[in-house]
Amino acid sequence: QPLITEWLDVAELEPGGSVDIVLDDLAMFAEQPDSWLDCHVTLTDDASWADVGHEIAHMQLQLCAPEDAGIAELPAGKLSLSDEGGEITIHTDLGSIVFDRAAGIISSWEVNRQDIIAEGPQFDIYRAPTDNDKYALEQWEWARIEQSTMQTRAVEIESQTESEVRILVTGILGTPSRQPLFTVETRYIVLGSGDVIVDTTATPGPTASDLETLPRVGLTMQL
Repeated sequence: QPLITEWLDVAELEPGGSVDIVLDDLAMFAEQPDSWLDCHVTLTDDASWADVGHEIAHMQLQLCAPEDAGIAELPAGKLSLSDEGGEITIHTDLGSIVFDRAAGIISSWEVNRQDIIAEGPQFDIYRAPTDNDKYALEQWEWARIEQSTMQTRAVEIESQTESEVRILVTGILGTPSRQPLFTVETRYIVLGSGDVIVDTTATPGPTASDLETLPRVGLTMQL
């Protein structure tokens, strides 16, 4: 909910110029939890490419962090584990999670008897290129990023207690006829409450180190 709204006139600012603006009213929010400053830059007049009021930029700055999320923690819960037939199955208070040892991913995740995912998550760096990517396409095509796939090297149960299981998946993101793009370690922390924490570390290999940019870096999951 906006508490203060103020217009800042910088219409006379030259291209490439800068200006310092003092906002004295912000001091009152320095110790008020969950306070933010929203800055919107808009056109004050019509232009050939946009009408007056068109938003050019938006920035949000945190003035004071929230005290808490206001959400009660789930009880710790208990879990059980079975490791057989190429699958690691973990049963929690809310359902079950199945890891495929060959693929190194979660192949099934049931909550309250409903399957909530089709596959994943899995480390990924590819997306469809856009017009703005023309300068990088030659490098991406050389590295054959579009053909990159994860190759599982090991799936290890690191630790197990009555309320937590840690599984470490090690793999290589590679492409045909090229040295590895990344060495990837993904650690899954499964809690008895049904929560799953995913921590991924990707170390660039020789091919990725030669690239100036990557299409993206993240995890892909199919719901």
